Amino acid sequence: MSARRAVTAIKLTISVIFLAYLLATIGWSSILELFGSVRPALLLIPFALLAVGSVIRSYNWAFLLATLGARLPFREVLYSHVVGTFAGAGVPSGLGTDLARAITLNRQHGVKVETASSSTIALNIANLLGLFLIAFGGALALLGDETLRPFSLAVLATTGSGIALAGLGLAKPEWSRRLTTPIREAVRRKEGPFFRKLGAFMDDLAVFRGRSRAIGISVAIAVISKVVSIAIAYLIAVAVDARVSFLYFLAFFPVVAFARLLPISVAGFGGEQGLFVLMFRNAGMLATEAFVVSLLVSSLKVVYLMSCGLVYILATLRGLLRGALTESASLENGSPDGNG
Repeated sequence: MSARRAVTAIKLTISVIFLAYLLATIGWSSILELFGSVRPALLLIPFALLAVGSVIRSYNWAFLLATLGARLPFREVLYSHVVGTFAGAGVPSGLGTDLARAITLNRQHGVKVETASSSTIALNIANLLGLFLIAFGGALALLGDETLRPFSLAVLATTGSGIALAGLGLAKPEWSRRLTTPIREAVRRKEGPFFRKLGAFMDDLAVFRGRSRAIGISVAIAVISKVVSIAIAYLIAVAVDARVSFLYFLAFFPVVAFARLLPISVAGFGGEQGLFVLMFRNAGMLATEAFVVSLLVSSLKVVYLMSCGLVYILATLRGLLRGALTESASLENGSPDGNG
C-alpha cells in the first residue's frame, strides 16, 4: 500500500470512529427525525452563499497575485480557484488544494508556480487571521455569559496570541527577516531546479513582509469571506429550528473551522461533528441539532465540491469542442476544392 493510500485509510478510519461514536451517543432515531423535518428549499441560500464565499476568496487571491505583479482577469482567477478546489480534494492535505490551484493558474496563464503558491500561502494566512479576529470579537462579547466563560477565555487566549504575533510581525518585519534570511541563503546555495523554485517561492513570499497595507486589506477581505461562511452554518441552524444567537456562531464556529484544517479525517467528517457538538451544546443547542447542523454543513461543502468538478468538466468539454471546430474550419479553408 502506498503512503498516500495509507494516510487516506487512516483518515477514513478516524472519520468512521468519530461518526459511529456520535451516532451511538445521540441516537439514530432522533437524528433521522430531525433530518426528515428539514425542508431542502431552506438549504438553497446556504448553498448559494458557498459560491459567494468562493467569489470573495478568489477576489482576495487576485489581489494578492497583483501585489506580486501577476495581474490577471478576475474570472480567470475565479476559474483556477474553483477548479483547484475540485482537483485538490483527493490530496490528503489542505496544501494539496493550494498546489492544485497554483498549478491550474500556471497551466492556464503561465504564472510561475512559485508565485501562485506563495500567494495561496499568503491567502491562507489572511484567512486564518480573519478567523482569529472574528472569534476574538465574538468571545469578547460573550464574556458576560458565566456558563460559556471558560470557553470564551480559551478562545480569547488562543486567538489573541495569534493576532498579537501577526501584529508583531507586521510592526517588526526585520525580526522575521532575521529568522528567514539564513534559510533563504542556505536554499540559494543548493543546486538543482527544485531549490531554484523553492528559493523563488521564498522570495515571493518575502515580498509580503513589507506590504502591511496590502496584508491589512487582504485580512479585511478574509473577514468578510469568513462571516459569509459563518452565516452558512447559522442559516442551516435556523433551517433545523436550532435557536442559538448568531453571536455564538461568531465566537465558536471559527474554532470548528480551524480544526477542520487539520488533516485527521476525510473532508472534516467525524472530528468536525464532534467538536461542533461540544462547542454548541454548551451554547444551548441540543446535541442532535448540533450534529445535524454540522453534518449538513459538511454535506453542502461536498455537494459544492462536486459542482466545482462539473465546472471543470464543462470547461474541458467546451475547450475540446472549440478546438475541434477550429480544426474543422482550418481544414475547410485549406480544402483543394476552392470552397474556402
